[in-house]
Amino acid sequence: MDAVDLVLTRFAADGSMQDLLTHSEAFPQALAQQIRELRSALDDSNGSIGLAETAFNKSVGGTHALSQLHDNYLECVSEGVEALLRKAQSLNIVNSKGEIDIVGFHGQTCGHCPPSIARKKSTTPYTIQLGDGQKLADRIGITVAYDFRSDDIMAGGEGAPLAPVHHQHLTEDTKKRGYFPIAFVNGGNTANLSVISCESNSGASRVMGWDAGPFNHFPDMLARQEGNATHDKNGAIGAQGKVNTALLRLLFDGAAITSDGRNFFTLPPPKSSDPQWYRFPPELAGQAPVGGEPLGLPDRMRTAEYLAAYAVMFSLTLLPDQLVLPKHFGLCGGGWENPVIAEHFRGLLHGRFDLNPVLPEHQAAFRRVSDVLKGSVQCRPSLDYGFDGGAMEARIFADAAVCLVKGIPFTLPSTTGVQAPCVCGVLRYPDGDMHRASAALQQVIAASRRDPSQSSHRFIDTRFNRAIPGWR
Repeated sequence: MDAVDLVLTRFAADGSMQDLLTHSEAFPQALAQQIRELRSALDDSNGSIGLAETAFNKSVGGTHALSQLHDNYLECVSEGVEALLRKAQSLNIVNSKGEIDIVGFHGQTCGHCPPSIARKKSTTPYTIQLGDGQKLADRIGITVAYDFRSDDIMAGGEGAPLAPVHHQHLTEDTKKRGYFPIAFVNGGNTANLSVISCESNSGASRVMGWDAGPFNHFPDMLARQEGNATHDKNGAIGAQGKVNTALLRLLFDGAAITSDGRNFFTLPPPKSSDPQWYRFPPELAGQAPVGGEPLGLPDRMRTAEYLAAYAVMFSLTLLPDQLVLPKHFGLCGGGWENPVIAEHFRGLLHGRFDLNPVLPEHQAAFRRVSDVLKGSVQCRPSLDYGFDGGAMEARIFADAAVCLVKGIPFTLPSTTGVQAPCVCGVLRYPDGDMHRASAALQQVIAASRRDPSQSSHRFIDTRFNRAIPGWR
């Protein structure tokens, strides 16, 4: 909730991608705060839009507060699109808005209860993203593809992560240059991995993806609460501290607990997390002792940053034995700009456990991974592999939009646990008129012989996606 991230990407007929321009539109602080309040209301109501709206309207004031929040959010998104296009025109990248075929719009996630959690709670899986794609298409005058998670949820998947198939598409390029097998690791509020590899016995290709757990979440909270900043810029605070193993133990065992009481870190993939599960213990806040006395901010920050790297390394120990471990790691997302986190992760991959403490029960598994990788592993920014990491998350949804209109699945059983490969999303034309779509887009849709604007499931509340509670 810091900004709307955008990328302008050209897709060639063969599926290759070229990023032309990026832009970030900052969230107004009031908007971000109201979205946090909405998330909290949805969490308290177990995802009920009606109950959450009543509570939110009462909290914010006004009978239409939620609808106003929705419109303010769409205004921020549309302003971001318009700003990107103005910049593109000033640089002669495009001549007019009419050259843009489609916008892939994710929406703002406000709740997520995938099958792995819903089964334990004896409830129906759901996911909640704020944002009406039709209203956005009307505002910007460009066709919009959106609601990419609902189809997967409704077909038995976790609804996340959506990055792996995109990363598989990128690997078509990296493989030609000898970068295979490869993993892309995104470091945002949550870390997620995509592993594109093969089986050691058969050589068959495999694509896996899952959330590893909190990444920037705890360091950013510490920075906001005690550092008077949005994040620990360049790891300046953490660099002054030391990893505290007792606090690491406490965080690994209790800082990412699902709504049914399980440790998210240890769950097998595919899996997706929800920041509502991340617990900020008093020991991390400096309000309770660790080993006799409260820790200073530098030690707490360093340990929180180490947890980010540790969670990703631990996730690698969950890979199937028959899968060839990736020798290349493309790092993307703002979290990797923190050198403390990046160096800890590289140290763990290379088995430098003297400087990177490992909990006793994880030592054998970490050693198995590092023994295979050390000496040959390459861990670099994804830009070194040809793709701007800062544009990665935005480009995922550009790719998802293209796949939707072509009828190409964007989630797989090995990435989300969905029952079968799943085409994701729905399409919305400006003013609901297909003839307002670009000529190129109309040709692609005609060639696919399917109508991506139609869905077998209706929208209960058009301010949100289809797979909200009650969809079934």
